[in-house]
Amino acid sequence: MIDIQQLAQMIQDLTAMSYARTDQQGLKIYQSILERLKLCQSDENARELHRLLCNALLGMEAHGFFQKDEWQIIERIRAL
Repeated sequence: MIDIQQLAQMIQDLTAMSYARTDQQGLKIYQSILERLKLCQSDENARELHRLLCNALLGMEAHGFFQKDEWQIIERIRAL
């Protein structure tokens, strides 16, 4: 079972970190997932959003840059 509140908080933390380093990386996907989490009605929906986020993070990992503190959050997200 995905803890929606915990996932939302981690996404908010990633969003803040992107803004802090004046980087647009991930902001659209983070905002999209957060909006969809607010409407989430079931664990199945939450798992689907988690899967979408993990796939997006893989793409960003391949073509972008994450700082150490962002990596720690990403690892926690993947472990959910």
